[in-house]
Amino acid sequence: MKRRRKKQNIQRSYICKIFGLIVAITVIAVSGGILLKRTIMESPEDTLVEYMNHIEKKEYEVMYTMIDSDEKVYLTKEEYIQRNSKQARPGAAALAGGRGYGGNHQGGGAANFRR
Repeated sequence: MKRRRKKQNIQRSYICKIFGLIVAITVIAVSGGILLKRTIMESPEDTLVEYMNHIEKKEYEVMYTMIDSDEKVYLTKEEYIQRNSKQARPGAAALAGGRGYGGNHQGGGAANFRR
């Protein structure tokens, strides 16, 4: 009698673990699919408009997260925020992300954005 009950408890435990694992995998897959769809559906123009909206709101930390990781090698978050906050005036070319300020690289000063 005790063995049967113990065996049933072990089986229930395994079933709960398997069910939990299936739920976790499903949640991860759905979340990943939503993020992937957003990334694929977002055009470069949408990304630029979003970036420009952050300039108007002076959301420099969010802007920094939008620039390409290759650009972040040349400019820390603090430097980026400092430079962009100085340039943030209506019509300013605050779009220059990363190393584009001095013209030291090819690309003419425009930031590379992650989509």
